[in-house]
Amino acid sequence: MLIWGSKVGLWYLDYHGDAWESICNVLLGTKYGADYQPIGDKGGDLGLDGLNLRVGTAYQAYGQELDNKDPVSGVRKKIGTDLKKLQLNEGGIAAILGDKKIRNWALLLNKEIPHNDLHRYAKQKETEVKSWGLSIIDSDFQVSIQTPSFLETEWLEYRKRRDDKVEIHVDDQPVPALVVLRQNQNFKAVYDKFRIITDSDEEAEQLAYAELRNFIENSIQLSEM
Repeated sequence: MLIWGSKVGLWYLDYHGDAWESICNVLLGTKYGADYQPIGDKGGDLGLDGLNLRVGTAYQAYGQELDNKDPVSGVRKKIGTDLKKLQLNEGGIAAILGDKKIRNWALLLNKEIPHNDLHRYAKQKETEVKSWGLSIIDSDFQVSIQTPSFLETEWLEYRKRRDDKVEIHVDDQPVPALVVLRQNQNFKAVYDKFRIITDSDEEAEQLAYAELRNFIENSIQLSEM
């Protein structure tokens, strides 16, 4: 039995709304590689979150909130509303598809299918979309509903890559010698000089340190000569 955090195997319960859309794009990219093309809503909502152009599949993510009181109605509305956008945005979608057509429109749910009647509804909408005679719709067009198990393998791969990252803490605190140098009156005088010509405390400090170091090194060389 797989355990992630406080949930037993139900990784998808951590994702709702836009977060579900984002993780779906990541996992579909893992699943299909360069064949998958995310579609954002900048410039207009086309009713598509992504496309696999090679096989002609359009994906739409639906991340219902956990407290949704009527999930069946929510899924029905999502299917009906977003399929209608295919008709409303035929020209814009055609420009993305090129010479390809949509053979399958898949709704990606962040939970299990709340009722099997939704499959019947999906078939009804499938027939309706075909009746529109859109140039972007293939004659074998299908509407399907996918549960999180569709992306389970990709999630495990994504999680492994994420957990395998090694985080290295770099201590950027100044060394003790530099801390002492900052208290030196000569250093402060040089720092104040550079602070006049730059608005950056860090840059002034670096310039002051470089000048004092050069002064000390040159003094040593002169003494040796």
